[in-house]
Amino acid sequence: MDYISTAKNNIATLQGNIQSSISQKDSEYKNCISAGYFSYYLGQFFPYYSEGYCRGLGAKWIRILNQENALIATNNQNISYDISSKSMARLS
Repeated sequence: MDYISTAKNNIATLQGNIQSSISQKDSEYKNCISAGYFSYYLGQFFPYYSEGYCRGLGAKWIRILNQENALIATNNQNISYDISSKSMARLS
């Protein structure tokens, strides 16, 4: 398999990883925000964690998403470079 095909496969894998990361981020937030107990006596839900804490858990997923997007950009640049290098070689 040539470099361009490999880079395209890497991009497809990274795009899948991004979708998975987004899903995991959302799931982690929902689990965090819904953790707690309901007092039947008071008729009120008492969360274990604050909304700010639960939102803060998403920071690691944002870092992962940024890294995956950067890798996609790098692969796209490498594909462009490889294509232009092959074009220049044909002209020589």
